[in-house]
Amino acid sequence: MKTYVIGHLKPDTDSVVAALALAEFYRHTPSFNRPNAEAVIAEPINNETAFLLNKFAVASPKIITDKDIQPEDQIVLVDHNEVSQAVEGLEECEIMEIIDHHRIGSVETVSPVYFRNQPVGCTGTIVAQMYREQGIEITKEMAGLMCSAILSDTL
Repeated sequence: MKTYVIGHLKPDTDSVVAALALAEFYRHTPSFNRPNAEAVIAEPINNETAFLLNKFAVASPKIITDKDIQPEDQIVLVDHNEVSQAVEGLEECEIMEIIDHHRIGSVETVSPVYFRNQPVGCTGTIVAQMYREQGIEITKEMAGLMCSAILSDTL
């Protein structure tokens, strides 16, 4: 069983960075019980995101497809909550969490999940709030990426 943190199809900077930052957040917060969470993407990153990952020396998440996802895998959605924007195979897995700043969409879950949806300009803003709430220091690289995602998503 794996825990994947994944953004929407056609990933923009916020979607990729939110997944990376949230996976790192989980490694520092045992209460969330996701120490092995892995940030992944459903499709290749765009040029802006590639530039920023290179600038801050952070590896791009690996691409997964429906062939990589197993029914026992757990999923955390970031920057979306609609099936039409999600990786194929999502409906076969257990959605554990949703962190988003968009309208509430069409994702259905089998059991109650942690769902954090705030009317802010970027999912990265919500993830940064989570770090502050838990008293976790954000690394220089992740802070640079989150700041870039906020600027990208709000301009």
